Amino acid sequence: MTITVEELRRKYPNPRAHPRGYAGEYCVGWALRREVGSSFSVVDALRSANPNLSESQAEAFLAHIIAENDAGNFDVAWAWLDKGLSV
Repeated sequence: MTITVEELRRKYPNPRAHPRGYAGEYCVGWALRREVGSSFSVVDALRSANPNLSESQAEAFLAHIIAENDAGNFDVAWAWLDKGLSV
């Protein structure tokens, strides 16, 4: 499964910090989870999209993605996701 940040950003152009689960609200990690399959955790979704990642590597990337997303730094969160997908 090949997923790119560019295609995710087109499909999910307006992530939010601390989404509350209302219709239309999502974070950068959720965009990936949604694309891979809603039954996956975000760590599992990242590992599914990039099987080269160990669980601890995926968790480390996800920590950066969440921190930047929650700070409202969406471009940086997307950049960390891109790194996680391309390692």
